[in-house]
Amino acid sequence: MTYADVIVDRAVAELSRPLTYSVPPELEGRAQVGCLVKVPLRQSEALGYVIGLHEEPPAELQGKKIRPIDALLSPEPLWGPDLMGLAQWMQDFYHAFLCQCLQSVVPAPVRWENKRRRGKSRADQERLEAVRPAPTLTSRQAEAVQTIRGLLEARRAAVALLHGVTGSGKTEVYLHAIEEALKLGRQVVVLVPEIALTAQAIDRYTARFGDDVAVMHSALSPAERLGEWWRIRQGTARIALGARSAVFAPLPDPGLFIVDEEQDGSYKQEQPPRYHARQVAIKRAMDKGAVVILGSATPSLESF
Repeated sequence: MTYADVIVDRAVAELSRPLTYSVPPELEGRAQVGCLVKVPLRQSEALGYVIGLHEEPPAELQGKKIRPIDALLSPEPLWGPDLMGLAQWMQDFYHAFLCQCLQSVVPAPVRWENKRRRGKSRADQERLEAVRPAPTLTSRQAEAVQTIRGLLEARRAAVALLHGVTGSGKTEVYLHAIEEALKLGRQVVVLVPEIALTAQAIDRYTARFGDDVAVMHSALSPAERLGEWWRIRQGTARIALGARSAVFAPLPDPGLFIVDEEQDGSYKQEQPPRYHARQVAIKRAMDKGAVVILGSATPSLESF
């Protein structure tokens, strides 16, 4: 018999620790760490996240009746060990419930929808088909790109501040840095501070990288967000572009995180867990041996 540790998707103190459920025979081998499940809870049902599996029940439950999982809602794990570790770090660092951190890692349309969306979303259909060539860099831009290339090739965690006035060409440095990361077989997260700026960024980045860009922000419909999330999860898009929550993009091997206008206050989440996307990006980079570029004309004091 296999037993599962499940975090129930409810942010209340009495459910802050994992609950133990048995895995029924029909779900043996299918219910894995990272899967979304439906479980009995008192006289009702609840959603939950499997965070551990073991062959024996906890000592305090030995000899007691353990209720089974009711249903498996995701065909495969929704996150890997790296994002699970990130959620646990957020729980401690931001003093939040683990379920709240997992809610951040797994966006709402994915939590509630257990069918993969195949085919093109509206965001896919509107992408530019022509991929523009990269323009020639200035000497200062080339110097910045060379420095970033060296950091990427070292495959060690690093944070770089790209400090330049508005119009100085920081975006072109970002684009060249992305090319370098992709050449090394790694993926990229690009954060912009506001949804209003995302449309401009979509045009700029898709003009260079085409369908390799997946867009993640709250202005998309649930179906579009789900489609983009699965494209990233399945590896068909190597660049995740969006506002604050895009920092949790489920990329298998992210090598570069770009935080544009890193000083902007909108990177701070106002509801629990009150994370800061810049700090989360740095944490992910530390775990994955990745590079973070913090870009700004007016850097925050911490970054400067």
